[in-house]
Amino acid sequence: MSYEKEYVRGLRDVAACETRISFVDPLGALYYVGYDIDRLLGRVCYEEVVHLLLHKKLPNESELNALKSALTSEMELPEQIIDSIRNAPKTSHP
Repeated sequence: MSYEKEYVRGLRDVAACETRISFVDPLGALYYVGYDIDRLLGRVCYEEVVHLLLHKKLPNESELNALKSALTSEMELPEQIIDSIRNAPKTSHP
């Protein structure tokens, strides 16, 4: 028994999984939790989008400040990583 696999270039029309978080309408517009991404661009910051994806709503000022603080507290690189970067040859590829 033989069969031929269809080759699809790129990811157009390829579903990787089901999700309730994002949606692409038939015209190609992308939505996050019901918000049109084009309407969010330039109006909300990265952390607001993180909150939207986690909590299914945009944050109020207090929620945004709490999220920014939580993210900032986790931004420290381990000393081993810093040492590794410092000790890498200057001619290393980025």
